[in-house]
Amino acid sequence: MTEIVIELSSHQYNEETGKYRATNSDVYFEPANRAYRGRQDQLNLPRAARSESTLTHFERPIPGYRIGVDPKARRIRIFDPLGEARQDERDEVSAACMAAFKKPFKAAEPRVTENANPATVDHYLTWMFRLVDGHNAELVSGEFPKSIVEAAKAERRADSTFKPAMEPIEMIPA
Repeated sequence: MTEIVIELSSHQYNEETGKYRATNSDVYFEPANRAYRGRQDQLNLPRAARSESTLTHFERPIPGYRIGVDPKARRIRIFDPLGEARQDERDEVSAACMAAFKKPFKAAEPRVTENANPATVDHYLTWMFRLVDGHNAELVSGEFPKSIVEAAKAERRADSTFKPAMEPIEMIPA
């Protein structure tokens, strides 16, 4: 099995259109207990805000952090794809950061776990699938194991049939 990689990219449901719209938000990843940068794109901003945004300094969208798991090797990676980009791409981002924030870009060091516990690998894969299923990440490469997909879908069905233990309390007017 190859590495399964997702890119964080927050989306919000628009009830009027019935579609998901990309947002420029960070995405919380429970197993790491922190939020990471989601995909940033000036086209996701309202037109009025585009001229004032620091994103106007960036010609291309800024990719979100990526999370990769190789179940067979039990290897987990959380990394900024800009850190692995070609030097000219890093130079472009650094110049845009200087223009927008008055400081150069510096990619964070990747967080890598080798020989992770199988339960930890499954935990990461489950949360990765939840992010993709919930439109907060996009699958970049690989395929989720059927066991993870089926367990997540069963959990979602169980959550949708949740019934409160007691009836709601009626508010008494003052």
